[in-house]
Amino acid sequence: MVNLVPPLSSKKMHAVHASLRQQVLAGEWQTGDKLPTETELAERFECSISTISKAVGLLAHEGLVERKPRAGTRVLSATPSTSPAATGLESLAFIYPAEKHEGIWRAAKGFQDKAHDNDQRVTMLSTGMDYHREAEFMTRLVEFAVRGAVVYPNFTTNEAQTVFVNAVSACKFPVVLTSLNPLGLDCPVVTLDGFHAGYTTARYLIDRGARKIGYLSDRARSFSMRERYLGYRRALEEAGITPAPEWVSLNPSMNVDLVEPMREPESMAQAYLERARGIDGVVCSTDFLAMATITAAQRLGLSVPKKLKVVGMDDYDFAAQGDIPLTTYRIPYQEIGETAFQVLDDATSDRTTVPGEHLLRGSIVTRSSG
Repeated sequence: MVNLVPPLSSKKMHAVHASLRQQVLAGEWQTGDKLPTETELAERFECSISTISKAVGLLAHEGLVERKPRAGTRVLSATPSTSPAATGLESLAFIYPAEKHEGIWRAAKGFQDKAHDNDQRVTMLSTGMDYHREAEFMTRLVEFAVRGAVVYPNFTTNEAQTVFVNAVSACKFPVVLTSLNPLGLDCPVVTLDGFHAGYTTARYLIDRGARKIGYLSDRARSFSMRERYLGYRRALEEAGITPAPEWVSLNPSMNVDLVEPMREPESMAQAYLERARGIDGVVCSTDFLAMATITAAQRLGLSVPKKLKVVGMDDYDFAAQGDIPLTTYRIPYQEIGETAFQVLDDATSDRTTVPGEHLLRGSIVTRSSG
């Protein structure tokens, strides 16, 4: 079994913590003094704010400093505390796979901003793509007085989903999910209305004259992606359009590559367009697939949007910066994070919270590709 403490940190975080700890113990900051902001410390140590936050969090666990939203971090003592309270975070946690994923980063920011507005301490825990680490956090954080957690699930395989379900069932504190609820777990969900996303993007293409509208998706077996596809189908049915089998590609795989995130989408898009010849529009379940489809279309001599209209879902920053800026459905990631915090705060503050789905809707951002 993986121990809890090591995954919370990295070599860099340990080095930052050791340096700051030595400065506090040496009296370079007196009791009551404020430490530099986390942004300033991140620049000084040439690392991410998340790394600084975790390092300062360890100082707080030792009773050396006190962190307060908006007020900053101040020195409490030059002597580490040995009291039980020193190990208690007394916070709400956000557990997520990767900071490099723009959507997850936006959701995390929404969670943090809302927490700061409510003077609530939070703990941000990145698991990478290790779903066993995710489960370990969820089942053991109660030992550190974390009162509840929002979890951005890591559903890359059926095994990962099984491990996740077991971890949620074993949790001794409230959990809020940012994904559709697998197997009806008894906890609230705050996530995208995937049906609305799929319906809206397909309807957009129909309204612009497209009739042979395809659909391209990875992770097609996931709850969220399935809902997006069903929305697409509904829009086509209402328009009297029956998609040919070759128009639709529902790839069940998800091979996440944070270093080269476009590599697999480009391969999928090329194979898809070579098979789905004759389509005049395509709904892609992610911006990565949509941008890859534009690239593949150009290689095949298809003019976008004249011959092929392309629409994505996400509205990542890079989608607006290509040679052909992407028309896309903006997923309200930050609002998802904000709402998830509020639902969790209610659940941990003796306010009535009924488990259920909070499905949030986005809107089309019109650019050149559609």
